[in-house]
Amino acid sequence: MTAKGFALLTCFLLAAAPVCAAPATPPAKIAPQAAAKPAPPVAKPKPPVKAAIKAAPKAAPKAAPVKAAASSPGFTGDNGSFPNGVSAKGGLVYMTVPDLPPLTLDLYQPKTTTPRPAIVFLHGGSWSAGDARHSHSFSDLPAALAALAAKGFVVASVNYRLSGQAKFPAPLQDVKSALRWLRSHAGEYGIDATRIMVWGEDAGGHLAALAATSCGVGAFEPAAASTNSATRLPSDCADGAIIWSGFADLAAISDAPTQAALSFLMGCTSADCAPGVMTAASPISYINNMTPPFLIQHGETDGIAPTAQARDLADRLKAAGVPVELALHPNGHEMNGAAAMGRLVDFVSRTFPENKKPAKPAPKKKP
Repeated sequence: MTAKGFALLTCFLLAAAPVCAAPATPPAKIAPQAAAKPAPPVAKPKPPVKAAIKAAPKAAPKAAPVKAAASSPGFTGDNGSFPNGVSAKGGLVYMTVPDLPPLTLDLYQPKTTTPRPAIVFLHGGSWSAGDARHSHSFSDLPAALAALAAKGFVVASVNYRLSGQAKFPAPLQDVKSALRWLRSHAGEYGIDATRIMVWGEDAGGHLAALAATSCGVGAFEPAAASTNSATRLPSDCADGAIIWSGFADLAAISDAPTQAALSFLMGCTSADCAPGVMTAASPISYINNMTPPFLIQHGETDGIAPTAQARDLADRLKAAGVPVELALHPNGHEMNGAAAMGRLVDFVSRTFPENKKPAKPAPKKKP
């Protein structure tokens, strides 16, 4: 992403129209980076934008508070008990924002005494709907996440701000805040803070891919003052990503209902947005040789996020030397969760092997 692209995104989201005059020609298409062969890892370049973007324009329409998710059979209020010794804590507040209910996540913990890798699930819903206990791919999401936790992972399911509550990059900043919160509470919840993977479907797939590729991008930095985290903020980067039916190039979206949902998220239509804004909100714009491993699972007949989105993302990751696996499944936009979970578990297990010694939790500071 060029400095000009970052400047356009920053100006647009801050509603500083006089500063964001459109250039005479649109920015050139981003070319995939070549993989560095035997060279040692290169430090991730610092983004040209230093200041964090405000989460939502003042003029963003205010939606009614999102209703609490219906309880799953495994939940009793905000606590849950599932087969194979998995316990769940629901409604954990990871961030507060003005004029909205606190942002929460549900946490599923396996029965273990050693720190375990974590998987962070981001629901779908066209950026405008959904919650941490419902999914297009599972009839009972909490039960599916608990079954995943039973395989030895701590699983978090995150509620993020929807497009009726705040505009982009607010939902991405929420995801990054959740990653920070999980790392700052790693010792309390038995999480190996060095092994946290993001997993999303539909709009959540877009956010998961963007969270994994935009590590260190200052324009997407969450507002530290409002997060429930330690004074010394931990990393908001992901150590891997799983993308189900996600969007990698927002400028290439052609499905009319998805275009409308995207326009509501961005606060402008494709025709009205300043050149480069959609590209700057796309995961493909931030891929480099430090991007973590990806598993991309996509429906062969997906008419909402065509397979071209998945193939393009996979090709760009491969060109940058990033470990990537692309699996096409015989379904449309909604994944068959039960059928796809085997590949997901295999990928996480290989990316976070058991022979890696878990990191010791940071000692708690004395008051």
